[in-house]
Amino acid sequence: MAIESKALHGRWVHAHERDSGDEMVFVPVDTDLPPSRGRRELDLGEGGEATEGGPGPTDRPEARAARWELTDDDELVIRSPEGEEAWRARVVSAEGDRLVLAKSSVR
Repeated sequence: MAIESKALHGRWVHAHERDSGDEMVFVPVDTDLPPSRGRRELDLGEGGEATEGGPGPTDRPEARAARWELTDDDELVIRSPEGEEAWRARVVSAEGDRLVLAKSSVR
């Protein structure tokens, strides 16, 4: 199934309580979620710009500038501003209120 890259645009937060055994679920950042020690966040811009955030070593939120792309194999690739790959994951689905990544493909 081909994923449209524009479906990934926006600010997403990991809703780990909605994960299944093999899927990670991200929802829009303004979704009402219970408190958590830390959640991974992705802000995926239309021009490939991104911000990746999450809990740092002291559990305080940290954000990093990044770049993103969606490959022909429906893999979301996050890179540092210098172009080094930070991580990648296969996109299972991308809808207006839900971005689902395959856990087994996160590397």
